[in-house]
Amino acid sequence: MHGKTKAGVPLFAMLLLAAAGPTLATSGGAASSLDPGTPAPAAARPNTGINTDGHFPPDVDPICGVRITVYGSQPVNFYTGGRNPWGAPVIAPGTSPGSWTVTFGDPVSGPCFSRNDDIFKECGVFKGLHFGFYTDDPIVNLLNPNTGIWSNLGPPCVYFGPNGEVPCSGLSSHSTGNVGLGQVEIINASPNAAASAKDVGQALKIQNVRIAVAPDLVAINDLGPCALKNLQWQDVQLTESLLPASTEGNPGTLTVKIPENIRAQSGWAVMVYDVTDLETGEVLTTSTLDFPLHQE
Repeated sequence: MHGKTKAGVPLFAMLLLAAAGPTLATSGGAASSLDPGTPAPAAARPNTGINTDGHFPPDVDPICGVRITVYGSQPVNFYTGGRNPWGAPVIAPGTSPGSWTVTFGDPVSGPCFSRNDDIFKECGVFKGLHFGFYTDDPIVNLLNPNTGIWSNLGPPCVYFGPNGEVPCSGLSSHSTGNVGLGQVEIINASPNAAASAKDVGQALKIQNVRIAVAPDLVAINDLGPCALKNLQWQDVQLTESLLPASTEGNPGTLTVKIPENIRAQSGWAVMVYDVTDLETGEVLTTSTLDFPLHQE
């Protein structure tokens, strides 16, 4: 047991759009899904996937879970591998239309795990809490679809710690709708920490962008650089690393150019990047994307 949860801080805007993955969920209950270790059948192949490492801070120790809010279709086919100690999430309709809350663990009863637990390490290095899913939409977004409406519902993601809920920092979204044009957009999804600045986001920095090509869709539980270290990874040089702050009705976006030699290949691109604090350089999150090449 731990302290009563705090009220959510003002939300700048949010989503994790549409994890309408390989199978649709049954109505009114928890989502059904394929075996996460098996790629989806060809007739139900998703469009894009994302796994995120949340490098939760030391004051969230032990950690008892995480909750994200998803807009769009009811999410399915979540990461349930060894770095997720809570298993499949509890999914429930959110408080705003078209939203779902996705909860791993429990804000009161956990179970809770030490920050030093090997569960939160990848290849021996602390990476934090790991969660992810596939979607049949080309955008995986932590922004409310209507960016002209700012909400007071709370942040798009919270960690459950010993003293209640702590907003996640450094979350990002991405769009692969322009892969045919040779680019991926990373979208800022971090609100400003100031309670009086709900309509002002937090500028971030993108670092360590790497990309590789897999012959086919990667199973969600294997979507990460450690599990895929045998792929031919290459660094992506950015002309700009600043991920601008979001403002009301105008999400901050950074365009990443896909190298020509990657675009020329067939299969699925796997891209990894770190989101860091603009002032301290601290890594806040690491995301791994998975999307098909040669989109039109």
